[in-house]
Order: sequence, then structure tokens, then C-alpha cells
Amino acid sequence: MNPVGIFEPKSDAEEDAETPNTALAFTGTFDGNGHTLSNIKIDAADKDGVGLFGCMTGDGSWVKNLKVENISVKGGNYTGGVVGFADFGSYVEGITLSGKNTVEGRFLIGGGIAGVSHADIVDCEAVADITLTYANMQGAGIIVGGQEDGNLENCTAGGSITAPDGRYSIGGLAGCFHCSEYAKNCKAENIKIVTGDNCWLLGGLAGHSGTRKVRYKILHSFRIYRFRR
Repeated sequence: MNPVGIFEPKSDAEEDAETPNTALAFTGTFDGNGHTLSNIKIDAADKDGVGLFGCMTGDGSWVKNLKVENISVKGGNYTGGVVGFADFGSYVEGITLSGKNTVEGRFLIGGGIAGVSHADIVDCEAVADITLTYANMQGAGIIVGGQEDGNLENCTAGGSITAPDGRYSIGGLAGCFHCSEYAKNCKAENIKIVTGDNCWLLGGLAGHSGTRKVRYKILHSFRIYRFRR
């Protein structure tokens, strides 16, 4: 299937490189009402913003209450199982990813929920195997590849991440929490991270955080990943 909503920069200007064109993105609301989508394949390795929802943006846009199982996603930058790019003003809640799930991409890869997110992600679970295809690039996590400004709450991650040489910002929950206020009531368990040479900023929960002071309230126990080199 093709993603719902696509990512395309607002303009060719450098400052708009990560600002989506709202005319092409998903700007509405989707309530799965607890239903399950199964056995989905998305093959768009030459595209950015890849997932069930390729790009969502706009105040009040959200995706919630959806179960997904056995999904295979191949994308470029900003690739996730459910949302490729979740922009400011959007919201993701109550998503469960189970079964055999694989996500493959270049930059900012989130296995189950989102590739890159400026949105709050709440009450989500994901089990997935993530493969990064390019060396010397940033970002991978089983919930979200790169979290910026948005927060993570009541989320659980499991699965594996495989990265080539020189990758950085890799974590079980998120590749990074950049300018996020908090991550709380979350857990990562049975996480395996396998890397090539010279990989850095690695963590069982998050690869790195900054630039504001971040409060981590990880209240559940978790099992640390096995790291191989």
C-alpha cells in the first residue's frame, strides 16, 4: 500500500527542509477504534516520510486506538511503522504493534510508531526489528527514531536494531530526546542492538538527550539490551 499523506518540504529553502507541505500531508484525525490492520507491505525506499501515515501535520491532527500486526516497511528518511513524520501540533496515542514487524530506512527510523516526531506519543507498544541501511547517519529507536520537543509516556518497546558503521543516536525507546520535556512510565525489554564499527551515542532507553534539561521518570523495570560489536 501507499502511505496516507506524504512528506515533501514546504519549499526549496534550506530552513524549510524539515517543514512539511501541508497540502500533501495528512492533516485530519484517524481513530482506529481498536481495530487491527494486518499483513501490510510498504516498499518506498526512494521516498522520505514512509509509514501507514507518511506525514501528519497541523494542530489537532492525530492517530489513535489502532492495532497493527505483521507490517513490513522500507523507506528513506523519516520512516516508521505507523507514522513516518509526526509534525508539531499532531498527537499519537494508543497504538500497538505486534507480530512480525520489520522497518528499514536511512535516517531517523522508528520501528513501530514514528520515524521522527515533534508530537507527544502516549500509551503505545511496539515490537519490531529495525535495519538501518546507510552508514554514518543518525537515529533509530523502536518507538521513535528521533523525538524533538514532543514527549513519551506509558510506552513499551521490544525487538532489535541493526546498524552499519558510524551510526549514532540509537536507543531502545528512542534514538534521541532532543528538547523534550520528559519521558515517563516507559520500558524497554528484550532489546538487542547490533552495530558495525565506530557507532556512538547508544543506550538501552535513548541514544542521547539535550539541549534542555530532561527529566526521566522511567518507573518500570526493564532488561538492558545486549550490545555486540
